Amino acid sequence: MIELDKFTAGSVLALIFLGLFIYLRKDVGEYERLKAQTESAIRQKIFLKWTLQSFFMFSVFAVTCLVIFGRVENLFDFPTEFTPLRRALINFIQDGDDYRLPIGYVLAGSLVMSSALGGIIASRFASKKDDQSDIADHHATVGDFAALIPRNAAERKLATLISLNAGIGEEIFFRLTLPLFLFFVLDNAVVAFLIASIVFGVMHIYQGWVGVLATGFLGLVFTFLYIWTGTLLLPIIVHVLIDMNGLVLRSYLMNRAKN
Repeated sequence: MIELDKFTAGSVLALIFLGLFIYLRKDVGEYERLKAQTESAIRQKIFLKWTLQSFFMFSVFAVTCLVIFGRVENLFDFPTEFTPLRRALINFIQDGDDYRLPIGYVLAGSLVMSSALGGIIASRFASKKDDQSDIADHHATVGDFAALIPRNAAERKLATLISLNAGIGEEIFFRLTLPLFLFFVLDNAVVAFLIASIVFGVMHIYQGWVGVLATGFLGLVFTFLYIWTGTLLLPIIVHVLIDMNGLVLRSYLMNRAKN
């Protein structure tokens, strides 16, 4: 176990940002390749490759860093470095001994329901005359991620895996590991979480700047849920459900509308 101090955290951060830069360049190229493909077998291979790369970049790397620096318990226990920020947030939404409103749960529920509703609405515009391979073209999306939407049952299985992998790995990475190392360098939890959310958005640059802004906003929402509840569980669940709604549910509804 290595002691985590400002110099060590800064060195790890340099490695993290270098890795993110390399990963992002490959990610953009891979997405352009996906957009150009119409054959499902090739799309499935890209989905699987993308999932494995994301798993090692976010889940494996993040957990390895936590293990090396003796912070693996923070996967389940809220870091003490962030406790003052959590206390301030709770005090803000609390009136005496009673909560004004469980806004975190309302917010999480609203995000999931609105995402599901978007998929239902999109399915209403599906054309029954078009070929199955054109299914993604009829989705109204916030950001350019239509190419990710599955076009058949086999792709939906992989999209489910992508959603689970992203929800778990990205939340561990962007809501815990990256903010923790940023905190040791900056000594400011608010700035650490803000930078992590911005980076989270930028990592979706393949979706265009609208996608960056949308995912950056979601990053702030997930951060709020993490700090408010003191656990990664709720942001992971909400993240997975939003991805499942945006990819798997929409694909399923569109297929039903076309048949």
